[in-house]
Amino acid sequence: MPKLNFGLSFDFSPRAGTTVAGVLDAIVPIINQAERHGFTSCFTGENFPVRNSYFSLPSPILVLAALAPRTSLRLGTGVTMAPLWHPLRLAYDTAVLDQITNGRFTLGVALGHAPDMARFGIDEKSAGDRMDDIVGAVRALWSGKGEFTGKTLSVSQPIAPLPVQAGGPPMWFGGMGPRTARRVAQHGEAWFAATMYHLGDIARQVAANREQMTATGRDPSTVRVAVNRLTVVSNSTQRALEESGKYVEKVIRTYASFGAMTGHANPDDPASEIVPLTPDSDRILERVGEMCLIGSPDSIIPTLSRYADAGVTDIQLRLNPGEIPFEQVSRTVELVGREIIPHFQ
Repeated sequence: MPKLNFGLSFDFSPRAGTTVAGVLDAIVPIINQAERHGFTSCFTGENFPVRNSYFSLPSPILVLAALAPRTSLRLGTGVTMAPLWHPLRLAYDTAVLDQITNGRFTLGVALGHAPDMARFGIDEKSAGDRMDDIVGAVRALWSGKGEFTGKTLSVSQPIAPLPVQAGGPPMWFGGMGPRTARRVAQHGEAWFAATMYHLGDIARQVAANREQMTATGRDPSTVRVAVNRLTVVSNSTQRALEESGKYVEKVIRTYASFGAMTGHANPDDPASEIVPLTPDSDRILERVGEMCLIGSPDSIIPTLSRYADAGVTDIQLRLNPGEIPFEQVSRTVELVGREIIPHFQ
């Protein structure tokens, strides 16, 4: 059986009647439970809600700083929307977080969403160039250099303190396409597949990343492939589906509202045009099997084997979709740790 690393992914938005502190207090015991079962990391994303939501918070670095003294796991952003940051601010904050975690921080970055760019005053057309410049500038600042000049921005003084990890924390890159492959090849320790990417998407991007790395003289085996999956595990697949359905559906329909869910215009014709799926589309739920790990350990192990065969090295289990009860989250961690992880070690 191929080896896989297992990590956690949490959304820390406060639930009704709670605070972020309350959510942290509820999740930390689950993180500690995961440590005992061989999980290796804990990630959280970055989101900019305009109303109460059950997604990620706008300040993942603050959340991870709060978690740092309460866990020994590696901590990461999955992902930070790099174009929305000034490179000095990102370099400073992540260097300090690497100090707080004593070198246990991973920075995941991606391009982000057009509506967020508009809110932050970022030109969507130049966001790709801006992201490349921010990554280059942050890498330079982390390594102690004081100057960087790119297409869209420049920095002229160094930062202090520097990260604990020499040259800075590992960078995991989200996104799809040739430009993402170039970023991974040049700067990445991993490619990070988002919640809504299905296995076919993942396999194609892995191939593109490997081709780009080979072209630049880099060994493809040196870069990890991580996948974020909505995950609910129970003693039977039927029970898992019944207990998770309404929570997972919330998340998937929210992604559709962002324009992030697509399907073939003619579902019976795989050659037909790829079009966005609307949040009220009945076809949304057809994607659950492609985006989620929902079932019993026996049903999930073969699926994870297919991911490993496609080149995946790390599975980040997104465990609290749509305000699912924390008791169910704890049960998922227990079953994964006891019955799934040993198959991939």
